[in-house]
Amino acid sequence: MTQSERLKLLRKDYLNLTLEKFGDKLGVTRSAISNIETGSRSLTDQMIKSICREYHVSEDWLRDGEGEPFVETSQEDELISWAQDVFTDRDDAFRRRFVTMLMNLPPEGWKWLKWMVDKVYAEYLDEQKASAIDKEAALQAYAEELDLQEKAADGSSLSDTLRDGTA
Repeated sequence: MTQSERLKLLRKDYLNLTLEKFGDKLGVTRSAISNIETGSRSLTDQMIKSICREYHVSEDWLRDGEGEPFVETSQEDELISWAQDVFTDRDDAFRRRFVTMLMNLPPEGWKWLKWMVDKVYAEYLDEQKASAIDKEAALQAYAEELDLQEKAADGSSLSDTLRDGTA
């Protein structure tokens, strides 16, 4: 498998990203990624390093197909990467404001926030449970209706048969 093929596999199958989304994080256009994937252009060392850094990809795998596609990252590294994404995403001002608010939250604010998150999460779980129960009830009602329709169809064919005298 070539570097171009590995890049396409990485983008489409492993990361499930469009050409545009994949390129945005690397600071390149959709057509630049497309040209690399089709083999019209080669992966540069700089592009390889960017892909490996941004998507936690093994450089050995991307270059030579050796080893596993992804490298293990610590939770701290993932948090740092996430924070960089938040603060460089110009289209999502809410996330930047929210993270900034968290950075400035006093200790008593963290207690309140924990209480609020626990409450919202419990409500979410209750909704999921209710939704599952509603789905279960709807499936049961549907199954019962199918049984009734099947019995009605069996009954009409039997009565038709009896009426025709073919039984």
